[in-house]
Amino acid sequence: MPVDDPQNFTAQLQSQRIKLKELSCEEDVDAIEDYIKNRKNVTDSTLINHASCLRILSEHAEKPLLDYSGVKLDRLITEVSKEKNWSDEPCGYSLGRERRPTTTQPLIRTPPLRPSPDRWSPASAW
Repeated sequence: MPVDDPQNFTAQLQSQRIKLKELSCEEDVDAIEDYIKNRKNVTDSTLINHASCLRILSEHAEKPLLDYSGVKLDRLITEVSKEKNWSDEPCGYSLGRERRPTTTQPLIRTPPLRPSPDRWSPASAW
């Protein structure tokens, strides 16, 4: 284990890439590999977690992940989350998708105190 990688993230990511190649859906393998290569500004541990979650979702999916609509993908994530005992907000929700409100968050967020008319919209409040 290298001194500059005490948790051996390099080996963990390599392990995820090996497991990816075992997926039956080549489209998902390519999409997840592309995600790993192009994801910036995330920690190594987060990237490994995302790759693992996406791989597991692909294993449970009936079709390529990119072919799912938002609602059906939410259902898949919920089903797998329950089966795998993932947290209430599985990693799929931090992959660039809007966060769902949790019980501790209000359903409607208040706009900034002085909203700029050209910058604030209800959609941007999330």
